[in-house]
Amino acid sequence: MQFSKTPLNIHEQVNLLRSRWLIIRDESHAIAKLEHIGYYRLSGYFKFFQKWDNTYLPDVTFEKVLDIYIFDRKLRLHTLDAIERIEVSLKSNISNTLSILWWCFWYKNRDFFDLWDHIANDLKTPEQQDRDMEINKKYEEMLEKFSRKKSKSSSVFISSYNEKYNEENLPSWMLFEELTIWEVSNIYRILKQEYRQTIATIYGVYSLDLSNWMQMIITLRNISAHHARLWNRRYTWKPRTKDSILQNKYIKQKLEDGRIEVIPSYFNSCLVISYLLKIINPWSTWNHRLESLIAEFPNISKKSMWFDDDSFEKLRSIW
Repeated sequence: MQFSKTPLNIHEQVNLLRSRWLIIRDESHAIAKLEHIGYYRLSGYFKFFQKWDNTYLPDVTFEKVLDIYIFDRKLRLHTLDAIERIEVSLKSNISNTLSILWWCFWYKNRDFFDLWDHIANDLKTPEQQDRDMEINKKYEEMLEKFSRKKSKSSSVFISSYNEKYNEENLPSWMLFEELTIWEVSNIYRILKQEYRQTIATIYGVYSLDLSNWMQMIITLRNISAHHARLWNRRYTWKPRTKDSILQNKYIKQKLEDGRIEVIPSYFNSCLVISYLLKIINPWSTWNHRLESLIAEFPNISKKSMWFDDDSFEKLRSIW
């Protein structure tokens, strides 16, 4: 079907909302919000209060929907505050741990990575050969990307380093300041198991769980940084049902085939965040500030994020 919707000016947008039975008590306020937030962005919240024909449920007001948008914006900022601390901690511990083991250019040492070059190709299974090719490709891509960061970065500290030293590589601790959490996660995933576990032990978990949690951090960061909706959604990240630390605290569901899976919800993400913040800073007040934020909006259902009356007690029990 060919797209045929025509743009509407702000007053036409207000009229459209009213024609669908959305209650707008203060038209000038609604116009200002539609102008500076945008109809389409707010429509991601409108849809939860609409029927199949796009008309609104009884007694739904523009102000009610806007409150959820404001809450979600504050929730994203609060979530990013935690993610920043966790991301900085992961970068620091991975870089420091491996630098101490083999100098600051450890990432050039192939022995740190799960490469199988020491096994002759004719002795490998087809699966091993495919895996070997994939990891080798990721490793070479990683080195190429690191080289580009050194030559193209606009960071003052890298420019200063390039002026002072003729070394073609960046020290690990300097390089990691330039990496995204996604890039750090990719490095961690292709490290040999013994090094992954050495780093995971700092956080008191198995390497499999730390790798899984990194994916959660990436998911939440991307949603929050791109101003998408955290409230009332399931995420692509799925925690392990047998998570070594949090398996008894996760909210789970039973699938049609009888398997049990952890719901990829905001509450379950908060369990991971709370645990990591406990390791990073035992005096963190992030949980308390989250509780205050949710209390600030009493009319917004906590169930939409899989919170219930016992949720904050579960979060506090981690500490």
